[in-house]
Amino acid sequence: MQNLPNGKVEGEAQGGESEVEGFLKDLDRGPPGAQVVRLDRTEREVLPVEAEGQGGGGGGGFVKRRYSDKGT
Repeated sequence: MQNLPNGKVEGEAQGGESEVEGFLKDLDRGPPGAQVVRLDRTEREVLPVEAEGQGGGGGGGFVKRRYSDKGT
């Protein structure tokens, strides 16, 4: 994820379908104090080099971290 100069945020996620769907739902809600106006999604093929270390693209290696509004 990265913040863009125009105020938007962009990122990329890979993982199992249910994990990615859950991640997108969390993104759509946003953190406390954020205002999510729109969530755009573009699907693309996973490149072989991206699948390495992910169990052949089966979702291994997907990490979802939660941060509170207290900075932790």
